[in-house]
Amino acid sequence: MRRAYIGIYWTRPVPWARFTVLSPDVEIAARQSRTIRYQREAVRRYVKAVGGVLAYEVALLELAPDRATPESAAELARVVARAAPEAVFVSVEFSESRGWRPHPFLRDGLPEGRTLALPPEPMLIDGQIFDPFRHFQGWRRWKRRIPPARSRIVPRSSPHWWGYPKAGPPAPPP
Repeated sequence: MRRAYIGIYWTRPVPWARFTVLSPDVEIAARQSRTIRYQREAVRRYVKAVGGVLAYEVALLELAPDRATPESAAELARVVARAAPEAVFVSVEFSESRGWRPHPFLRDGLPEGRTLALPPEPMLIDGQIFDPFRHFQGWRRWKRRIPPARSRIVPRSSPHWWGYPKAGPPAPPP
């Protein structure tokens, strides 16, 4: 019998880029967020490589780095309740890359001993390399350029690299 896996994917909102809502449908969420798409691909590739079966996937929008939102905790509780007793919950551990984007609270509601954290390694997605380290480094550089008052303001249009960036972040919006 093949082992069952459950993919857990998460991202954070980016209000100034008009990214404040994430679809509960993983396919749509993967089109909304490159981070979600990367995690989905990493988990799917891992499950295929080990000959497992991906039983379920969930995409979460986390609002703060220091806690899981009540909505995410409730969704994870529902997923755990429906999961087979031997299912393994798998996610990407971004904090392995220079400690960036840690989210230890994500695992608080998951069964102990049944979680697996994949390393955040660069991978080819849709013909382009996605490197999580460079991706988050670019977001941090972009965020530092925005004055604090503007960081809460949503620009009229999203940056051109919103989907799949080919280069570093563009200049801040006027």
